[in-house]
Amino acid sequence: MYSIQMPKFEFTGKTAVVTGSGSGIGRAAALELAYYGANVVVADISAAAAAATVAEITENGGSALAWPTDVSQSAQVDALVKAAVEHFGALDIFISNAGV
Repeated sequence: MYSIQMPKFEFTGKTAVVTGSGSGIGRAAALELAYYGANVVVADISAAAAAATVAEITENGGSALAWPTDVSQSAQVDALVKAAVEHFGALDIFISNAGV
């Protein structure tokens, strides 16, 4: 008999940006990163969807920032990165999940 052991992820003190994290796979990634200790910047074209994901993260003790972003606009992506660094002090992980 054998058992499968899942790796232990540790992202405490790391900051992650996840685009398209107001729903679907991006939301799942944001929640998982927060579960393992990351500060998460929730970027989505929908401010309401981003806020809902942030609410779930913070209600469970995580740290997150909602940042409405249209990834088809390079200036908005630049502002997203700047906000992540200014708010959390660094940017360690960037998941480009949103589609255009």
